[in-house]
Amino acid sequence: MKKYIFILLFFIPVAGFSQLVGVAGQWTKFEGDSHFQFNASASFPYLNNLGDKTCWMFGGGVDYLSGSTTVSGLNIKPAQFVITSANIFGVKSYTIMLGADAGYNFNFNHGNDGIILTPNIYMDYKIFYVKAGYDYNTSHNEGQFFVRAGLGLGVGFFKMFKR
Repeated sequence: MKKYIFILLFFIPVAGFSQLVGVAGQWTKFEGDSHFQFNASASFPYLNNLGDKTCWMFGGGVDYLSGSTTVSGLNIKPAQFVITSANIFGVKSYTIMLGADAGYNFNFNHGNDGIILTPNIYMDYKIFYVKAGYDYNTSHNEGQFFVRAGLGLGVGFFKMFKR
């Protein structure tokens, strides 16, 4: 019970100060079957560098994933790294970013809590986004490929007001 109280007390302030928020449906393949899950995510950058050719951002956040797959539950991610074109707020109405996340997953169904690594690719257009990647639980040597589509307040959302 103490673990769940700590998670709740940590999750509420992090979500309240987040700068990028999303709600999505996620398709994943687990144990040979396809699963559809609900996802809610919030993240915020710690550092960023807008260079001449590339832009990188380092941040953190939280993800909640419903269902009973190997990495469902609450994933606290203190390390998120993203790299993209330097023209992130340029004339193009879409954004493409390559990223990698690292965090700790509190799995409410399997009890397979552990360290999660997630390489991914993210694309958005206005408030719509798609993210694909692989969640790998290093503590239990198990993982799942995912494709997520949803609505978010991210880079694409801010581009709508630039014109």
